[in-house]
Amino acid sequence: MIKKLTTRPFRAVLYGTSSIGKTTLAANAPSPVFLCVEDGARQAGADAWMFDGDRVTPNSLEEFRTALAAITKSHDGYQTLVVDGLDALDKLAMKHLVDKNPRWNGNFAHEGYGKPESMLLGVWREVVVDLERANNAGLNIILLGHSRVEKFAAPDMPQIDRYQISVTSHKLGDVAGFLSGWSDIVGFCKFEPMLIEEGRRTRGVGIQGARMMYLQRTDSFDAKCRYKNAPAVIPMSWDELERVMTGSDLTCDGVRAQLLELAPRLPEARRSAMLGWLETENLTLDILVQGLDAAKASAILSDGGK
Repeated sequence: MIKKLTTRPFRAVLYGTSSIGKTTLAANAPSPVFLCVEDGARQAGADAWMFDGDRVTPNSLEEFRTALAAITKSHDGYQTLVVDGLDALDKLAMKHLVDKNPRWNGNFAHEGYGKPESMLLGVWREVVVDLERANNAGLNIILLGHSRVEKFAAPDMPQIDRYQISVTSHKLGDVAGFLSGWSDIVGFCKFEPMLIEEGRRTRGVGIQGARMMYLQRTDSFDAKCRYKNAPAVIPMSWDELERVMTGSDLTCDGVRAQLLELAPRLPEARRSAMLGWLETENLTLDILVQGLDAAKASAILSDGGK
């Protein structure tokens, strides 16, 4: 007997540099409720689970899991569960292990040899079972985290710096890899560098570029997307991410239309170059999206950085 698989609510990990807008993006997901492990959602105007009156963040892993179970059991009016603060949750899991092992004398690394990291991954597996129950109950899941830079050396290449989800990463307890494997989407979010051309030179300027979300892994960061025909990079907004997940793909024609809409704001030389570039053949969606980012940067500069 062959059974057709049905579409289930999505599971996403979104991580990136500080203050890039991950919480704001998640607040625009369908009917979200926040389970905050760090207090970053107040300014987003989102509904959040409260602990003991006005306290937003849990004091222990047990408090977090109890709240998660309560939301799973009764989530009337909510469609998306947002866990804000993966690195803070990782620290709660560490504290949970330290408290359970008094002979460690408060030192998570007491045992050494990767044993604490292996035990920590076991705790995370239990947490993800809880998240899976919420997902099976009909809730979309969004996990928000910071990024950090770590050294990485593949067998066939020299050591490089890479962005990674800021949770425990050890060969015996790779929490970052485990969460990536569980998720449908791992989106790496960062500001694109703002560049201008001066003759043959290209230089950066002191203005933040567009917010972009990457959905395909590179040597510089982890990312992935299980949805069909997803581009490598999209503008960082809920509307664009939703297009990827619903199959309403960001199209070449749509990006071209956005570029043409921006054209009047560009300096004359840049506008002429862009319109000529749009006439060239074989412009893929990824290339067009990168061109859109560059055009937005140029438009901001032309507007005086506004």
